[in-house]
Amino acid sequence: DPANTFGRIGPKVVLFSIGALPGMPAAVRDRSLRWLAGGASARDSAVGRLIATGMAEFRSALPAPRYPTDDELRRITAPALVVIAGRSIIHNPKRAARRARLLPNARVELWPDASHALTGEFPDRIADRVADLLTIRRAP
Repeated sequence: DPANTFGRIGPKVVLFSIGALPGMPAAVRDRSLRWLAGGASARDSAVGRLIATGMAEFRSALPAPRYPTDDELRRITAPALVVIAGRSIIHNPKRAARRARLLPNARVELWPDASHALTGEFPDRIADRVADLLTIRRAP
């Protein structure tokens, strides 16, 4: 469920992300984290703790990449796996999946039951899809 790649991050996400930053009142942080984590509590679930830790510890050393154009996406020919969370709050899932299909060699899946925290929600399913991608062989 890549952010700002196939769908733009909306202002609501930015607002809720601010509420999840360390130093915010505990009730505000928990509500924001719960929304960002698809309903998972930062205190009561591994997915919630993963999101909370990411919000507290992630530091970007580089400027964020710019949003790719449709033509740039069409020129990416490497095999790719794109999984879009159907319950994502980061972007519009259906539009993001449609735009991901611009990649000519992508396997695009829209998982209706997943939130943006899909790697924590479905680790085995993700591992299976990645293993499938890594076993793809090109014809000579």
